Amino acid sequence: MLKEYITFSPEETSSVGAELFSRVSNGTFIALYGDLGAGKTAFVKGLVKAFMPDAIVTSPTYNIVNTYECGDIVLHHYDMYRITDEEDLYSVGFFDNLNNSIIVAEWCENIEGAIPKSHVKVVIEKDLENENIRRIKMEFIDADTCS
Repeated sequence: MLKEYITFSPEETSSVGAELFSRVSNGTFIALYGDLGAGKTAFVKGLVKAFMPDAIVTSPTYNIVNTYECGDIVLHHYDMYRITDEEDLYSVGFFDNLNNSIIVAEWCENIEGAIPKSHVKVVIEKDLENENIRRIKMEFIDADTCS
């Protein structure tokens, strides 16, 4: 199933992330795609704030992963920009967290082979004519329907 959104501010992009939160649970993998500055972290802010309204959400660019926990909900926010191979994924605990948490990963272009067959693919694109507009395409991919 493919859903498309157009947002006009970082807050609206966050709202789309919050909407997605109502449809995920531990074990869900969310693969984010988009250029630098597209709004990937704004999207994740909405996801996290849906269950932790007071959380301070930042990009995990330097840490590689930020973890947010509240009750039974655990969300790992990965930045795969500097990940180059499977050994890097092991070193940041990626495989340990796959089935017991919600994983949101930015720059999934770098880890295509490690993305689970069932996942949510989110592509965020900047509008070329208006820098405030984002086009967000969200696709729910089920392992049973993958070719």
